[in-house]
Amino acid sequence: METTPAISIKDVSVRLTGNEILRGVSGDVPRGSLVGLVGPNGAGKSTLLRAMSAQIPLSGGSVEVDGRPLTQLSRRQIARTVCLLPQDASLSFPFSVREIVAMGRNPHLGRFSSLSKEDDAIVNHAMRQASVDELADRPVTKLSGGEKQRALLARCLATEAPTLLLDEPTTSLDILHQLEVLDLLQQFTNQDRTVIAALHDLNVARQICDYVFLLKDGEFAARGQAKETLSPENLQKVFGVQVTTGADGNLRFTLPLAAGIASR
Repeated sequence: METTPAISIKDVSVRLTGNEILRGVSGDVPRGSLVGLVGPNGAGKSTLLRAMSAQIPLSGGSVEVDGRPLTQLSRRQIARTVCLLPQDASLSFPFSVREIVAMGRNPHLGRFSSLSKEDDAIVNHAMRQASVDELADRPVTKLSGGEKQRALLARCLATEAPTLLLDEPTTSLDILHQLEVLDLLQQFTNQDRTVIAALHDLNVARQICDYVFLLKDGEFAARGQAKETLSPENLQKVFGVQVTTGADGNLRFTLPLAAGIASR
């Protein structure tokens, strides 16, 4: 029996400030999978994530979540279904980490409702998952970049949305917390929930992702299972660098040398 995709992208195009950022991209995201969005800067990764969460209008095509068009869902319904963690999220006011994470429960609350004991438990669990529980009472304006990133991830987890859309989720994190976040994403998908993440580290994408959508100039250059999609041939075509696979299975990249340097 076929399962409805977590997200279905159908011929999606996006035009912003007169520029066409995405051109007719289509693809299904299987439920319970970890999907990597990979491509050069400016390829359209962040725009696609924003389109999948109804943060920006489409100039063509449609996005369906759990088989329902986003245009037919209210903002509250969308917020309960998908959570976007943008790369450039701003935290200007001195809310505590706990208060920031608790904002993830807003889609589940009535207009004048306060957090229940169950909501508090969900917030505490999300903070533990993102390793910010010890920072619960600290103002977010006093956090490092990596700590803010983890606090915002905890807010996303607190929504209990079945699909997470993450734009460079390991940005500003040290190596330990990068590994913790990557492990958390894999645990998340093991619970039949879905993660779509824009990633820069191609070897990480090959290792942890089930599928990869490879973007170039606003179009899918390739999409499919991670190791097949992130082949040396595809990566050379998209990134313009020579790629080989080492004995350990990791990708190796060779930058083309300028003629003047090569002749020295």
